[in-house]
Amino acid sequence: MECTLNQCRLILRLALLFTLATIPCAFAQSIYKWVDENGEIHFGHHVPPEMVRAEHQRLSNQGVVLEHIEDANVPDILIETELSQNQRAARVQKRLLLATYRSVDDIASVRDRSLNIISKEREVTQRQIAQLREHLADAESMQRQISDQKGLVYSTLHDTAQSLRESLSRQRTRLGDLTNKQQLVREQYQIEVQRYNEALSLSATDELSLEPVNGSQ
Repeated sequence: MECTLNQCRLILRLALLFTLATIPCAFAQSIYKWVDENGEIHFGHHVPPEMVRAEHQRLSNQGVVLEHIEDANVPDILIETELSQNQRAARVQKRLLLATYRSVDDIASVRDRSLNIISKEREVTQRQIAQLREHLADAESMQRQISDQKGLVYSTLHDTAQSLRESLSRQRTRLGDLTNKQQLVREQYQIEVQRYNEALSLSATDELSLEPVNGSQ
């Protein structure tokens, strides 16, 4: 079958385009660079299976770095080490908890002593608030009586009343802090009891008796 000149040119042009399109594909395979455990540098079209998770680079045919793959083993090691340290610290804390308290009643006793101290501080603060309110009322009453006199006495009473208001504000803030502290002690008691029971359970399975703790028997 013969073809015209134009058809032949078209066929040659298509063949040339096909050839140009397929040539890059033959050379487009990536080159990898990696360093083995002995420190030797290697190049290849594939990374060995044992080096896949290790640090390596993917290069172009011209040697340009296209991708840098970080060492995937390092994070795993760090995570495992961190978890191990946290678990060890938690185990030591639980053993110290068992060495500190003989029973839940001991924890309750510590809680009650703390609450008793805070209650006494609250009583003292409440009395101070009551006294400050009385003194402030007296100072404001005297101010009203001599409101027409703007001399030294009035100025002194004004400063005194202002100082009493500031002291009263501080004591009210302290009273609120003591109330919050009481609640915190009660919540901490519940946490301590829970931790103590968990430690007691682990002790029963000998999970806390693997290593000695300084200062404990």
